[in-house]
Amino acid sequence: MVQGSGPWIPNQDQCRSESVQRCLDLTTRWGGPWNSVGRVFPRHGHRGWPLKSVVRQRMAPSTHKATRRPSAGRRAVTFDDVRAVGHTLPGVEDGTSYGTPALKVRGELFVRLHQDRDCFALRAGILDRHILIQAQPEVFFVTDHYRNYPWILVRLSTVPRSSLPELLERAWRMVAPKTLLDTQEESQ
Repeated sequence: MVQGSGPWIPNQDQCRSESVQRCLDLTTRWGGPWNSVGRVFPRHGHRGWPLKSVVRQRMAPSTHKATRRPSAGRRAVTFDDVRAVGHTLPGVEDGTSYGTPALKVRGELFVRLHQDRDCFALRAGILDRHILIQAQPEVFFVTDHYRNYPWILVRLSTVPRSSLPELLERAWRMVAPKTLLDTQEESQ
């Protein structure tokens, strides 16, 4: 690293070659990705890049063609598949959001079909979102609209069907009330 050039921020290749935990540690070293002044550095007068510009660069939707396409033997995931997996969780009900199908827990939205209908919006913590985008940019992305909210967009054409239960359960846990969380813990 060149002296005075600022902190080292992991890029996609480095995140893929190193463990996700190391990327998490590096991005949170200075009080989390969004500290009180919006910089990667602490408050004590270091020169630094505003984190928003770093995150904007990293979280922009990928312009290259996705590397994984549904093959003849693998059918693309549909929102009906997402609904089927979501309904395995306690308290999940169908609903709508912005005129598109959605899944809610006692009125709290946790997943919905995006208006473009080629992806779905999923509730995710900001740090989890950053790690998912770094690990699999062909599957996960964020538009400017979702940048400041705890949501991530997931491409239906590239998301593995096997990862849906884990993704949906994490999103469900963010909005489910404690009584339903206890019910889920007892059933496992």
